[in-house]
Amino acid sequence: MKAGIRARRLFTLSLPALLLTGWTQLVLSPSASADPVRRTTTIVSMGDSYAAGQGSPDSGRTWQDPLCHRSFNSALNLGINALRAGSPFGDPYVQLNVTCSGAKIDVTDDPSGGILSPQRNFATDPAAERPAQIDQVEQWWNDNQLGIDVLTIGAGGNDAGFESLVRACGAPWNLDSCDGFMQDDLDAGLAAMRGHWVELIKAIQGDGQGGSRRLHAPVRDIYVMIYPDPTSKLVNGQRVYCDRQPLTDPVMGSVTRRESQWLSTVAVAGMNQVIRDVVYDANHQARDVYPAWHVIEPPDWSNHGWCAAQPWTNTYLRSQSIQGDEWGTAHPNLAGYSALGSEIQGALYYLNNGVRDANTWTTISAAHSNLPLRILAPDQGMPVIQGGPWDYEQFTFHASGTTVRIRSERSGKCLVNDPDKPPFEPGARIVLGDCASPSSQWDARPAPYGAWVFTRGFRMCWDSWEATTAWGAPLVQYPCHFANNQRWWI
Repeated sequence: MKAGIRARRLFTLSLPALLLTGWTQLVLSPSASADPVRRTTTIVSMGDSYAAGQGSPDSGRTWQDPLCHRSFNSALNLGINALRAGSPFGDPYVQLNVTCSGAKIDVTDDPSGGILSPQRNFATDPAAERPAQIDQVEQWWNDNQLGIDVLTIGAGGNDAGFESLVRACGAPWNLDSCDGFMQDDLDAGLAAMRGHWVELIKAIQGDGQGGSRRLHAPVRDIYVMIYPDPTSKLVNGQRVYCDRQPLTDPVMGSVTRRESQWLSTVAVAGMNQVIRDVVYDANHQARDVYPAWHVIEPPDWSNHGWCAAQPWTNTYLRSQSIQGDEWGTAHPNLAGYSALGSEIQGALYYLNNGVRDANTWTTISAAHSNLPLRILAPDQGMPVIQGGPWDYEQFTFHASGTTVRIRSERSGKCLVNDPDKPPFEPGARIVLGDCASPSSQWDARPAPYGAWVFTRGFRMCWDSWEATTAWGAPLVQYPCHFANNQRWWI
């Protein structure tokens, strides 16, 4: 049953790609080494140019998706590639990437769409159109029926008008400081960004009343990218804001120190605070499903702004040199995306966790209550319940192809869904049963902070009934919503 969730708080590899009418699906094949549990991890990404990799094209100034300027060198691709390379079992990763440069979250059907409305504002082809990114993901899920382990989102800067701010600050004919004449625009942009994020969150997890939801794929964890601050360098160990540097650059050469500081402390900080606020709200508001929302902070960028000796950010001239146009201005370069990719890899590294060795006895406790599972007697059909702090059962995990069997060591029997109920009946109890039964096979999927989710094809999850903390609460199977009463410590 549903329950409120508590929020807690690389590398270049060659990959095959399959371009599917505006989205990119990467299937990272398993290596020769074999994990006894063959687990496929699915990561889906939506977002704007920072998420797509604008500013760091592939070799020969090519793009994974030319219309969206989506690059193999994006932080997402670099981070996920590193996850795959670091998997001790060589498990496959499936990545659906629909990020697109120029995308807004946007809730209106106008030329500046992207995630919630069709996108038409393409610099390379103004007549082109892409479906809303959320609709692309929904269609992909309808076609593939794969549960989503991780959804990443990097968006909001275009809704806030950040590109316009940089252009205004970098316009040599503007004699006044942009922090004065652009402040009202920024205030309006931040308000629009916040409102658009609210609509996106409802489109993913609903409004708690069965409405507003547009993405019906089961999504377990959502990671939202915080934007890096590209405005400074270090001088004698002290942070110094860029001041008309490099002077020869047609854009950055006109951005004064005062303007750089305003872009940093008001514009970038304001956008990132909106993201942190809405992520917090998403974890605490009424909703129909309960994915856990997280933020991924960027690495320290203070000595890698556009004026630094080792920049992680492109100027106008560097963008022209790297990709032959201006659109990579104020975006990360390959070094910057690599640093961001390392943060993504670190945040998601738990996806490579393996289940306990079959010889290791362990308890299983519900994350919402920290209370262990208990079985009152070692008899066939005996239900599994929530026990007390000193009232627990010992289990072992046994690989079976792509699944695991979870055995009670006291009884020698395995956990199965009630054999008197249909296989996918919501609320059917989990009981002791025959380890040779197909219903003893569960998909064990690692979640953040060392937790686990036990599912049957992402359709049904282990669920501590009604999220109660009372002794004796039954363990059941229930449609996956991923609140803390469907997450488990082992």
